[in-house]
Amino acid sequence: MKRHAMSGVKLIMVAVVAGALLAPAPAEATAAGPSITSFSPASGPVGTQVKISGAGFVTGDIVQFSGVTAKQAHVNPAGTRITATLPPLAPAGLISVIDPTGLRAQSARPFTVTRGITAAPAQQWPGGKTTFEGSAFARDATVTLTWNGSPFLSADTDANGNFTVGYHVLKTESPGLVNIGVLSYNVILHFSVSSNWPEYGLNSQHTGADPFELFLTESHVAAGLKVGPLFSVIPYLGSTSEVIGAPVLVGNVAYVVAAEPSTSSSKLMAFNRTTRTLIWASVAFGSSTSAPAVDGNRVFVASLDQHVYEFPTSCSNPCSPGWTSALAGGLFHASSPEAFDGDVFVAATDGKVYAYPESCSATCNPLWVSKATGGPIYGSPAVDNGVVYIGSSDDTVYAYSVACSKTCSPLWTSDPTGAAILGSPTVDGSSVFIFSTDGKLYAFPEKCSKSPCAPAWVSDPIAGNNATPAAVGGRVYIASGSTVYGYTESCSFPCAPVWQSQAEPGVFQGDAAIANGVLYTDNQYTASGSGILYAFDTTNSSCSPGCAPIWQSPPLQAVSDPAVSGSVYVGVADGGFYPIS
Repeated sequence: MKRHAMSGVKLIMVAVVAGALLAPAPAEATAAGPSITSFSPASGPVGTQVKISGAGFVTGDIVQFSGVTAKQAHVNPAGTRITATLPPLAPAGLISVIDPTGLRAQSARPFTVTRGITAAPAQQWPGGKTTFEGSAFARDATVTLTWNGSPFLSADTDANGNFTVGYHVLKTESPGLVNIGVLSYNVILHFSVSSNWPEYGLNSQHTGADPFELFLTESHVAAGLKVGPLFSVIPYLGSTSEVIGAPVLVGNVAYVVAAEPSTSSSKLMAFNRTTRTLIWASVAFGSSTSAPAVDGNRVFVASLDQHVYEFPTSCSNPCSPGWTSALAGGLFHASSPEAFDGDVFVAATDGKVYAYPESCSATCNPLWVSKATGGPIYGSPAVDNGVVYIGSSDDTVYAYSVACSKTCSPLWTSDPTGAAILGSPTVDGSSVFIFSTDGKLYAFPEKCSKSPCAPAWVSDPIAGNNATPAAVGGRVYIASGSTVYGYTESCSFPCAPVWQSQAEPGVFQGDAAIANGVLYTDNQYTASGSGILYAFDTTNSSCSPGCAPIWQSPPLQAVSDPAVSGSVYVGVADGGFYPIS
């Protein structure tokens, strides 16, 4: 009996050993994968952000909704939460998280897909493409999408009632907020058509304020903008190339003038904003520090070589000018051309304003040239209500008729401001605002009854420079010294600011751009030569005086004036321009 008992023990031990050889991997190895404890919300349409809680989440995890993979998944540092967006065409069902090794976790309950539509991207410029996606509509049917109530696009749904359809926004579409709906269904998507930034100061009045920018909201900016990769101009011009004038933005194209100091030459370049590739670069011309101007299918550039150049927007590479102006009597130093209603206006260091027809012959002679002012002009003309406005270093503002004679005399001139005017005027339909190097902002009535024209008001003195004011919503803003100031357009005399930023290190050297209530301007740290772009919330009256910036960029090299269209674009002295969004 003992022998039989021992034999039984041996058999049991053999079985245990064999079982150990065939057993699963140790418990700690199987516990290394992801696990899902909950998710929120429990339901939603396509485009819904879903927060999934659990453990073991890592960068590179894939999130699937009923087998359909979400485009992106973001994991928190602790690995306890992963956020994903409900993708198009996903049916209701369980949520899965799959780690890079293939280990999978699955939710205990299903996510319910409800009816709705989304757009990617939700803001697009005229001519750009977006994709509309919908969920939980009638199955295997054709639905009609509406644009502010009018049908404009059809889409076919799948067996789950979902659809995805691409659309190119019409090039003729006006900027603004659009309601996208689906006929016979009570759903609305807010879609934004971006405006362009086609010239210096945005428009012919140089207001610098875009009323249609809806993507760069105050909350979006305050959450933290990111500086995108540099659009480099170095491969197309030279190793020390720089972009000093602001980029201009028309549809999917960014136009910049890049200068190469070592050769005193420049090129106009057109970049695809989406693919970040060069579309074309012009042949080299004289050095230029101004911004280009786009009007229709033409781009205009002014140069220090005393010429204005016209290029077609749909050009080959390299791009040759359609026409070149006759030699002017002075340098187009920092004066960006103003293209308006078929004519181009630009000012020179000989103290004159030149007007050219946009449609011209190979060598373009001016339509008219103004009589010389008492000093060089460095600013850019502004145009409003058939009048061209400019400030001169002789301390005076001049107003000319756009339909002037060959040698143009001013309609009126202002009282002297007391110091040289190096910046450009801004007009708002009733007043001409201009900043003088005496550190005062001047407001002159557009329709002066006599010459010399007395200012309607003058601000208290601040630090003077060559900045151009920005005007929006009954206020006019100027960045000067270490501070940004805001004044009411209908101010008393003398005028005190009603909004004011806190003082920042360095000196504000450029113009301001305003979009959706957020003001962007550049601050130069002169000791290091670097520059920082600041963003201020001009709608926050409770913080004034001393409004702190809601965001600021890392140091960039000598930032240009900003331009805004979906992103903030700035040129830099180290080889190109940045998109910031």
